[in-house]
Amino acid sequence: MQLYSEQFDAVTSLSELVELGIRIHKHEGAEGNILVLAQMLAGAQSEPKLAPSALAALTMWIERIEVVLERVLIKSPCANSSTCPGWPGR
Repeated sequence: MQLYSEQFDAVTSLSELVELGIRIHKHEGAEGNILVLAQMLAGAQSEPKLAPSALAALTMWIERIEVVLERVLIKSPCANSSTCPGWPGR
């Protein structure tokens, strides 16, 4: 996540966030990290002790993306229709 911190901080629009997501997905896929996460999620179905690690990995991404969404969308027409858990006023 630290690798992408400056890139997340530079996002100023939803389209930029989507573009960043595509780049991250390609990079993380090439590194094998998406496959590892998929295996952890699948394994957690039959081995519950894997669930906390999988949840921690997903939560890290979710929280970072929520920060960017809040910053980018707070002044948009979508601001009042968001259902993000951390969204102001929710």
